[in-house]
Amino acid sequence: MHHAQRRHLLIGLIIGSVMAATAAAVWASPQELQSLKKSYPAKASEFSCKTCHESAAGSAKNLNYYGRAMQKFMAAVSIKAMTPEHFKRMEEYDDDGDGVYNGDELKAGTNPGDPASKPGAEPAPAQVQEPPVTSSTEPQQPESAAIPVPEPAPVAATEPEAPAIIEAPAIEAPPAAASEQQPVATQPAKVKDKKKSRRW
Repeated sequence: MHHAQRRHLLIGLIIGSVMAATAAAVWASPQELQSLKKSYPAKASEFSCKTCHESAAGSAKNLNYYGRAMQKFMAAVSIKAMTPEHFKRMEEYDDDGDGVYNGDELKAGTNPGDPASKPGAEPAPAQVQEPPVTSSTEPQQPESAAIPVPEPAPVAATEPEAPAIIEAPAIEAPPAAASEQQPVATQPAKVKDKKKSRRW
């Protein structure tokens, strides 16, 4: 490779790296959160960086299911910022796979990127363990967590008997009369799957 070719390759790699870093930083901005809140004003207070990210410290490295879908959507339609119309186009998908469409989750104020967050799901109860109450003034010894399990009794190894084979006589069905109608097998009606393929 000539010196000029190496130089062009190096410059191309640097420019490509800067563009990739800029693209990730541009799309993952607070602008998207503000646009989301404008798109669904009734539940705006429910949305945060965790709507698209796995933690409150949003970055391109910790996108949740909805955030990754949004990133792909923005790249597919060549946009730098989401608008209410763009969010509407993503409503018909279930990106976290919890059985509820993104639009239904956003309208309910739940997270379309978290399978555990969906309309009607109750939050997990707090796990509080109270210490046992004793009436004795003597110091109590903590109970052991191990529970003794008895050993199973040994079983003599025997050869199992082969089951007897009984042949039943063949029974023939009587022929149907010409006037009787035979039942017609029907197939269940086909139900269209509501999920759509991704065609932005």
